[in-house]
Amino acid sequence: MFSRSGTAWTEQAKLLASDGATEDRFGNSVSISGDYTIIGAEGDDDNGEESGSAYVFVKSEGNQPPNTPQITGPNSGKAGEEYDYTFSSVDPDGDAVQFYIEWGDGNSEWTGFNSSGDSFTRSHIWDEKDTYIIRAKAKDSNGAESDWATLEVSMPKNKATNPFLLFLERLMERFPILEQILQPVYDKLA
Repeated sequence: MFSRSGTAWTEQAKLLASDGATEDRFGNSVSISGDYTIIGAEGDDDNGEESGSAYVFVKSEGNQPPNTPQITGPNSGKAGEEYDYTFSSVDPDGDAVQFYIEWGDGNSEWTGFNSSGDSFTRSHIWDEKDTYIIRAKAKDSNGAESDWATLEVSMPKNKATNPFLLFLERLMERFPILEQILQPVYDKLA
């Protein structure tokens, strides 16, 4: 079962026979009316050879949670620079959606509400060179929350261009015993 928001189609449920077996031909006939779906399995032989079965599904009432958000943006960069990330999610009921974002560096925030399926862009700066996991979940205007989405972002150490830093790198490579002493100095200067 799919729902449409604008031009985007999103899977809402996968309908399966509770006792499905090979050769039952579940789905050979389908009828949908309002919130009801009837699916035939003409080869089902639970009540005699090829007696067939019909499965009735009713769309559940109540609020459905938004789909797990999509996070797009760069997955690497330089510490201290600003990067844009876009978050989007479709709510099956068409409710407005907001996002809770954890940036992986101790900072987190709730966004404002947007229409279901609309994108929301937020900028962030990581101050330290490290690898971070962005986590985001969507919440609809009725309080239902999605599963978490993640995106790994790396702010690697820059290659040294300073002649002194290059000298320290080569010294640490040639004499690994000095790395414990020189690494803190290198990190402060890099």
